[in-house]
Amino acid sequence: SADFVNFFPNATLGLEMCSACLFAIQFMPIFLHRCGGKFLLIHSNSEKVMRYWAKNCVADFNRQIALGNFTGCYSNDINDPVNSFFKSVEDMIVKYDEDWINEDVFIRFYYFSNYGQSPFVEVFDIPTPVFRFLAYVKQVDAYSEWKDLVGRASGKRRNEVYVKLLDGESIIRYFFKNDREIFGNWNLLKFYLKEVREMEERRINAIREFADRIAGLIRLLDDDKRLSQLERVEDYAGFRNVLRFLAKDAIRFGLNEPLIKFDEYVNLILPDGALGWNEVRDLLLFRIYEVLHSWLKEREVEKEE
Repeated sequence: SADFVNFFPNATLGLEMCSACLFAIQFMPIFLHRCGGKFLLIHSNSEKVMRYWAKNCVADFNRQIALGNFTGCYSNDINDPVNSFFKSVEDMIVKYDEDWINEDVFIRFYYFSNYGQSPFVEVFDIPTPVFRFLAYVKQVDAYSEWKDLVGRASGKRRNEVYVKLLDGESIIRYFFKNDREIFGNWNLLKFYLKEVREMEERRINAIREFADRIAGLIRLLDDDKRLSQLERVEDYAGFRNVLRFLAKDAIRFGLNEPLIKFDEYVNLILPDGALGWNEVRDLLLFRIYEVLHSWLKEREVEKEE
């Protein structure tokens, strides 16, 4: 504003910006997404992410001009900023064939209003491990199942899975469908545990092997009673009791090796004791459902008959 001091409040001189920055700001709307009456602005350490985001916006402008129906900034017709942003990022990962897993992408996006009377801004961060997990979903051809998983969490205005990914909370429960069905497989869940939850691979493998032994025992017993008990437990004491019953079943059935050893239980399965027991239970159930899928289906058919 140079020496025109009344242009900004309190007779200040405003912001000291170079002409190149001022010129670039004039083009910023081309880079924005329209969402719920406000705007989404992305910033990333990845030039590829920034370029592809802009490329989609420019392509939409060109489409509007070609059709003679100019509606303004690009919009994917999703009014919640978190839902809209994740949808755009997932579409970008699927559309552009890049080695996204090894990109170490960090993204920050701003949801803001440019109204002078009521300025508003929210800032959201997508950490590198979360972006890498989304890229892995596409790489292992689990995208359709991932969309089903996310779709089951879309009952509220803002998708619960996306919120938990942003807040660093577990989404393991969302890997379960109804009636002992699961989304994806153990490799997909393992990548999530290792990358996003930062669980050590040694512990992940120990939980998987323990679940495999439980699944084998259930099949040998030809009875899903213990599985039902494991599904219904509501506290750590109940969970531990079911494991004790399973250990006794293994002895009664005459297995040569114990179902679980003390060091394995204390150091790997539940190193924090009662803390996190329900997450461990869910991991065991996920793997058991995967291993016993055919056997459980056969039992359901028998029950129906």
